[in-house]
Amino acid sequence: TTLRLQEFALRARAETDSLTGIMNRESFMELFAQRLKESELTGTAVSLLMMDLDKFKGINDTYGHSIGDRVLVSFAKILKDVLRHEDAVARIGGDEFVAMLPGVGKESAMEIANRILNAAGATAVDLDGDSGIRIILSIGICDNAKVRSQEEILRCADAAMYLATSREGSHCSIWE
Repeated sequence: TTLRLQEFALRARAETDSLTGIMNRESFMELFAQRLKESELTGTAVSLLMMDLDKFKGINDTYGHSIGDRVLVSFAKILKDVLRHEDAVARIGGDEFVAMLPGVGKESAMEIANRILNAAGATAVDLDGDSGIRIILSIGICDNAKVRSQEEILRCADAAMYLATSREGSHCSIWE
């Protein structure tokens, strides 16, 4: 019993991002590969949202890393609140996040991405009594309709995200 609890705690630490409490890159990639295999067998869609917090370096430089961490934690909470239980979300780098939406094509993924943008725009991260920081982000969307491999889907979602980043303010873009 005690050994099982310790094992569970170690596994949770190995699979989650220590700051945000969501999945880490490695555990997400394993699950993503598994869901893609399942989607090939069932013929269902899987969409990927690649997300980057715009101007995040400026937040860290201006307000410090503790406020930057607060922004990351707030954004992870937004993702958990907006996404469905069956979706998976991970922090895959400093200010980069990814979400996998099983059973969702790119049009519905665009609707979900817009809900994330709206929730992020409506959230002000507290600055200890000062006016809050609004999260500005870019989201790239790709599904497995035309692109099949895990690497291709990640690359296409990343390219769509960089296209969205080139615009002013929060935006999302679909890889066609």
